[in-house]
Amino acid sequence: MSLLNFTFYFFCTLVAGSAITLLFVKNIFHAALALLSCLLGIAAIFILCMAEFSAVAQILLYAGGVVVLLIFGIMLTNKSGAQPIPIGNTGIFGGVLVGGSLFFLLIFFVNKSIFTLPLQKPLAENNTVKTMGVELLTDYVLPFEITGILLLAVLAGAATIAGFKPSKN
Repeated sequence: MSLLNFTFYFFCTLVAGSAITLLFVKNIFHAALALLSCLLGIAAIFILCMAEFSAVAQILLYAGGVVVLLIFGIMLTNKSGAQPIPIGNTGIFGGVLVGGSLFFLLIFFVNKSIFTLPLQKPLAENNTVKTMGVELLTDYVLPFEITGILLLAVLAGAATIAGFKPSKN
């Protein structure tokens, strides 16, 4: 087994382990940290697959944006002192049913797919981060703006959660 294969399997195990931890942990802060490790592991897999731009986008948008705002929201709303906010896992049967169905559907379609190698190797100069950045801000500006709106919604949600004060009657 080569070092590349070992590293790939290590990060796959890290992602799967942190995703399973995310499902069964009872503390919301620990769940956010498990989500962060899962997203960073996915970014490492992108790097191993030579998709540096996707890895940077994964780190900036999800690990750097969504999870950090989620952690700030948790820290600002945890006003009960040393008492952590408990997480109640409801609907486990439905979640396992939907997740298992999607997993087997994914396996079915992957097995039905025909993967062929391209006849020519793409040119290295067409696959640079600069070229992708220019295309992102010209041809793919709509998905870029939708991602910005997603981050704005997460920020507004974190601010709403942090500013929520229940009335005492």
